[in-house]
Amino acid sequence: MKKDNIAAQLYTLREFLKTEEDISLSLKKVSEIGFKAVQVSGIGKIEPKRLKEICDEFDLKVCATHIPFERLKTELDNVVQEHKILECSHIAIPSAPSEYRSEEGALMFALACNEIVKKLKEEGITLSYHNHSFEFKKYNGRTWFEILIESSNPEYLMIEIDTYWVQFAGANPEKLIRCLEGRIPLVHLKDMGMIEDFKQTMFEVGYGNLDWDGIIASCNQAGVEWYIIEQDICQRSPFESLKMSFDFLIKNYVS
Repeated sequence: MKKDNIAAQLYTLREFLKTEEDISLSLKKVSEIGFKAVQVSGIGKIEPKRLKEICDEFDLKVCATHIPFERLKTELDNVVQEHKILECSHIAIPSAPSEYRSEEGALMFALACNEIVKKLKEEGITLSYHNHSFEFKKYNGRTWFEILIESSNPEYLMIEIDTYWVQFAGANPEKLIRCLEGRIPLVHLKDMGMIEDFKQTMFEVGYGNLDWDGIIASCNQAGVEWYIIEQDICQRSPFESLKMSFDFLIKNYVS
């Protein structure tokens, strides 16, 4: 892992990214933490050109985005042009729409992704799928996730593993990442721990109970390009949470 390949998922800061002024102030803070890259998601309305200008001002690369599946189906040309402006070559689908969350739906979703991905690949853009937990429900012995993997073109559809949600579903993040070698350019690093009343929730990386030695070793082996820190729920300022996770990775895993 290289320092410059650790990115901040802006969804973590969504409450501080509602206006252009918010975006500028927040990206300045992200840069001051030490990040050199961000994944764009959960931000307010802003023209891609202006967003690129702000990122350039604070020496931040847009390493990836989250784009809803329906928008990829209906506005693909616009999405491509936006990513050219941002100089961004990775798109991830944040989740499959509810109508695809079945055994048959997994196959239909995989086939639909195959069509979208062909156009994106021609433009030099990769498409990844970001998991939550529902993908690990089994249908006749196979999980939704396994159906997606087996039914999609491994040269086209990539995967963005979210470590928290894999663990939440009872699967093994380390093992899953290893199985996706060569197909996982992006990973969401997010820890899991226990709070009061024995409730599990999201923690800063290194402050919960996930096996980070194993996870990072698997990421290195699998060829992960971008290590993206995300925390949907924070027990403190999300900027502080990002810094804690960033500092943990720098101290323990950056070579």
